[in-house]
Amino acid sequence: NVGLCYTVGALGRNKRAEGEEAASAAREALVVKDKKKFVKEIFMTGTNCMALITHYNRVHANKKLADGTTLPRIEVFRSPIVAGGTFIHPEVTQEATALSLLWGYQAKVEDKSPALELMPEAAMRNAYQKIRDRVGPDSDM
Repeated sequence: NVGLCYTVGALGRNKRAEGEEAASAAREALVVKDKKKFVKEIFMTGTNCMALITHYNRVHANKKLADGTTLPRIEVFRSPIVAGGTFIHPEVTQEATALSLLWGYQAKVEDKSPALELMPEAAMRNAYQKIRDRVGPDSDM
């Protein structure tokens, strides 16, 4: 492992993860109520993550440090679904969330980008298959 890109996606409902304190009423202002905006924010999360990792590879990978060590290239980016569980928008499926995330990753892929490895979740597998089948963002999911 080279590092960790920790991100949180859009908040689609005012819930907290199991075992956490109850969600506050003030947190409600952070909830993305429009399902299209929620999906767009997940897409943007994907583009930002891939852009960040690709930027590191382009600018920092293989640089020698003062102590003589070399910064490694990030070869593989392993990703779970983001905002596809507790915080998912009630009108958006896990598969649609995963698909939007993958389209975001795909939008920022370039020669310095790492290979993408998906966590073994049904929604991620199904979304990946739709991309392989060339299902577009405007198709009926």
